[in-house]
Amino acid sequence: MSRKNITGEEGEFLGWFDNSCCKAVFEEDTYFDGRNQISKATGSQWVHETLYLTAKETWVIGRSGNYKDTYFKISRTQAARWLMQNDQDDNKNIPADIAEIMNSHEM
Repeated sequence: MSRKNITGEEGEFLGWFDNSCCKAVFEEDTYFDGRNQISKATGSQWVHETLYLTAKETWVIGRSGNYKDTYFKISRTQAARWLMQNDQDDNKNIPADIAEIMNSHEM
């Protein structure tokens, strides 16, 4: 078990999840800027993100960088945006409700 604490926007504790039991995990996409691999999620070479769909169907972003990992809850619409920003549009693991948001004008 790998328990990860989820925090809110103000850093308050919201709960935890086990990242080994997630329904889906999506890695960020990167691009080469001529010198470094840059995260499409963060625009940084040092800070990277992973998107998780927890066992209880909560969307969580894991952000690693500056020697600390943080995990925070996001909405379904934010998850859809993150997936599109990271070129995951055709990923077969995307749940139908998120694919529907991605294909709509809801964004």
